[in-house]
Amino acid sequence: MITVSNVSKTYQGYDIDHKESGFVLWAKNAFKLTSNRATSVQALRDVSFEVERGEILGIYGANGAGKTTLIKILSGLLLPDAGQVQVNGYASASSRSGGARIKEQISYVSTNGWMGLEWQLTAYENLLLYGTLFGLPRRTLRARCDAALRQTGMYEARAKQISELSAGMRQKVTLARGFLLDRPVLYLDEPTVSLDVPSSIALRQTLVEHAAQAHRTVLITSHNPVDLQICSRCLLLHRGRVLAVGTLDELRAPLTGIKALYITCANHQAHDADALRQELQAIPGVRSIWLDAPGAGQNNGTSWQFRLLIRQDQPPTGQIVDRLIAHAMPIVSMRTQDVTLQEIYQSRMEAADAG
Repeated sequence: MITVSNVSKTYQGYDIDHKESGFVLWAKNAFKLTSNRATSVQALRDVSFEVERGEILGIYGANGAGKTTLIKILSGLLLPDAGQVQVNGYASASSRSGGARIKEQISYVSTNGWMGLEWQLTAYENLLLYGTLFGLPRRTLRARCDAALRQTGMYEARAKQISELSAGMRQKVTLARGFLLDRPVLYLDEPTVSLDVPSSIALRQTLVEHAAQAHRTVLITSHNPVDLQICSRCLLLHRGRVLAVGTLDELRAPLTGIKALYITCANHQAHDADALRQELQAIPGVRSIWLDAPGAGQNNGTSWQFRLLIRQDQPPTGQIVDRLIAHAMPIVSMRTQDVTLQEIYQSRMEAADAG
């Protein structure tokens, strides 16, 4: 159904000369006359994989891994610098004609697709406009709009203008546009952005049903592992390269005998996060450790959050607890569970970076 062979993509960057403005700046950048060229970014590097008809494939990776670039190439919106993509029998060997044929096979929902909604129109009118632009027959268009709005739980709010809707409801209208075209392939880029938990659960169930009907194919890109629970296989993408492709059990196989240990500590004292990480890493039975210290990343509070991979046959839990107590770090919560896609990805990512 979908075949990706040795696809690579590089973005050429150009620095903006902030000393100039107006028409001169526009002209220089339009014709690439600026003298100080920025570093190129290789978004994809020799990516290859296949997707079967009717399969739900997840594409998982951190921000900047290349997920959106890959989906845009698969959608015919971008051309690869090298390699070939084939979707439902149509190939794009770095040609615009091939990309146009691929576009007719897919329905693509982007993360910021709600920005393309007409805010002065209602949710229902937006779908009518969208379907008309894509040439859907008028005799079936209204029925399709009703069906798409029901699929996304927006039928009751169909008469509301986009400006009256919450961010989550606008995302649902965007998703409804994806279902409206009823094409053999559906691409979803971070589909649960702005959705609450019940809406996210309902969407995942809808996608399972959508794939089962007429053997449709669904690709989901996400940095949220929960979104990919419905996928038969997952592709792990890191810095534009494929780390692995397989079922969750296949991806978890290298971590057989390993558990994930989550610890939250409350502490108001200053600590050297790197030194503390190294100290815990040195404990026998600790395989990997990730630490979210106060003020780092998304942790803006005062708690320290530890995520460790530990051996089941040599559990180091007692030594870890003793070490944290010695550092005057009271434990608020602690639990173990099977490794998730996030730990699998980070473990493989570290191995790849280590060479």
